[in-house]
Amino acid sequence: MMGMTQSNLITLHISGNKIGDEGAEAIGMALKETKTLTALNIANCSILLAGAKAIGMGLAENTSITNLNCSKNMFSGQGVVLFAKCLTSHTALHTLLLQEVGMDGNGAKEIAAMLTQNTQLRNIDISGNEISVDGTTAIAAALQHNTALTYISLKGNRIEKSACNALASALTTNSTLTEIDLSNNFLGDGGAILLREGLEKRTGPAISVHLSNTMMSYQQRVSISQIPNVQVAF
Repeated sequence: MMGMTQSNLITLHISGNKIGDEGAEAIGMALKETKTLTALNIANCSILLAGAKAIGMGLAENTSITNLNCSKNMFSGQGVVLFAKCLTSHTALHTLLLQEVGMDGNGAKEIAAMLTQNTQLRNIDISGNEISVDGTTAIAAALQHNTALTYISLKGNRIEKSACNALASALTTNSTLTEIDLSNNFLGDGGAILLREGLEKRTGPAISVHLSNTMMSYQQRVSISQIPNVQVAF
């Protein structure tokens, strides 16, 4: 990846190519050297665990990347753990996309640990994974302390009612979120009631909440949509 380190390249978009772990390792090395690259899209590039680790290690020494899309690579839960550990103190990253990367509860817990310490990240999308109740609860707990994030997508993560109490607490106490996507999860009316209680107590900024395909009744959807400073998309 000599071009990344010996030019004024600002954006690199190579999604959909089969660079695999070998290519990811080369990119990881280049990330340690580049001073100009701000946006990197390596979605759907057949990157696995070793590549996830390499990209993370490169980011740990990088100070320029603000937008990163690693979606649709099968990092696996352990790969996400290794990747996220490297982002705790990244000083530039603004937007991170990790859609459909095979993230499990353990990976989500490491993302949560990162969110409690990273003060720069504004947008994160981890939709299309299976983060489990434990992973969702960990992220919700992190949101109670995070004071930087404005957008998070947990869409399509098989989240159930049992995680909604933690999410409700996060929505009550978080002071920066302006948008959260909980679509395509199994929240049901029980989850809706808990989320409504949390949103009613919210003192933070106005928030947009995406709740399409969450198995909520019409009555519960209307009830949530009537909360002041809450915009709901069903």
